[in-house]
Amino acid sequence: MAAIGKSASILIKKPLTQVFNFVANPDNFHIWQPFAVEAKITSPGPMAAGSTYLYTFQTMGQRIETTGVITEFEPFRRYAYQSVSGPFPIRGGFLFQEVDGFVEVTAFGMAEPSGYFSMAGAVIGILLSRQINATLRTLKDILEGKG
Repeated sequence: MAAIGKSASILIKKPLTQVFNFVANPDNFHIWQPFAVEAKITSPGPMAAGSTYLYTFQTMGQRIETTGVITEFEPFRRYAYQSVSGPFPIRGGFLFQEVDGFVEVTAFGMAEPSGYFSMAGAVIGILLSRQINATLRTLKDILEGKG
């Protein structure tokens, strides 16, 4: 099955440094990402391109662990990741840009379902889109003090 890609953006009324530092800190993932249980960098040192991570999430009553690598890390501009284990390959990340006193955060994700999951491609696309939008709304509410 072909890869399923989705993206969405939101404007947040906070300084760029605060938004980026919150989003790029794995200790915060469970606060604003709907399915996140735990996330942590597993390689030594601070997050950077090449860092490895462990991400645990819960969906459909199942607790799932994935491992991966940070593929891009430009402070206050972008970071991206790619899973190397889990139910199917996932790539994604975040872009940050100052726009008229706001920070525009764009989240993007791409999944490549295979095996059992390939039969649910359309559903996975819908769920991915919903998750990205819900994640961004939660992020905005938390950072702007509404959540």
